[in-house]
Amino acid sequence: TAAKRLAEKVAIELKAERQKADRLTAQVRKLEEEKRALGTRLTAASRGPSAERSRVASRTPSAERSRPQSRPPSRPQSGNRTPPVRPQSG
Repeated sequence: TAAKRLAEKVAIELKAERQKADRLTAQVRKLEEEKRALGTRLTAASRGPSAERSRVASRTPSAERSRPQSRPPSRPQSGNRTPPVRPQSG
């Protein structure tokens, strides 16, 4: 009958889709393992001495104090100074 043929056709399609889903699931699993492996390698590398060089050297307060008096710090020490007046454009 037509219903039987349709059922067989749907069963074949379902089987094919399940196989496709299994294949994609396996691919996802493989990629996740690869990502995890790369992540652990990356964190291991970031702990190495090369990470020290790549880090931006930030000026510490001790470096701020060691400036000579001829070169005052870029930021005024006292907060009561008035900011420079900006000319208004327009």
